[in-house]
Amino acid sequence: MENLFGEEVEVINGRLIGNSAPFSAAETDQIVDEVIHGGELLAELAHNLKRLRKLIASETTQSINKTRRDAWEDLLWVYDLYGCPTHVPFDLACDVVGVDPEQIRGAISGEFAGEIRLMAKVILERLPDKQEHVQRRLSPYVQLSLH
Repeated sequence: MENLFGEEVEVINGRLIGNSAPFSAAETDQIVDEVIHGGELLAELAHNLKRLRKLIASETTQSINKTRRDAWEDLLWVYDLYGCPTHVPFDLACDVVGVDPEQIRGAISGEFAGEIRLMAKVILERLPDKQEHVQRRLSPYVQLSLH
């Protein structure tokens, strides 16, 4: 199966799989605690959106480079656009650190509406059968002109 960026990935029951488990159960529990309770997921989101902001301000053409890919992966998470449940839902990550997920979605969509539209266009070019899902998830935040 290909991911959004055309890379071949292995999936079982809608979940990405790797070649092996790199961490023990105890290490995994510690990482999850740091990532969720330490707010690292949201800090990474903020970092990637800052990088995207700089890219948008400096670019003359819209290319799908690493900066954009990193930000889009975060936007897929924020707006729940993955086809299967994520390990840590965005709402849970926000609740754990005491922020309102709807406020964050609204702020992101206010600043990055054009980028979200571009991302939706690319998704639907690759996965036209996802149009209803994409429109349902994004329409409260961004006016999509998808035909």
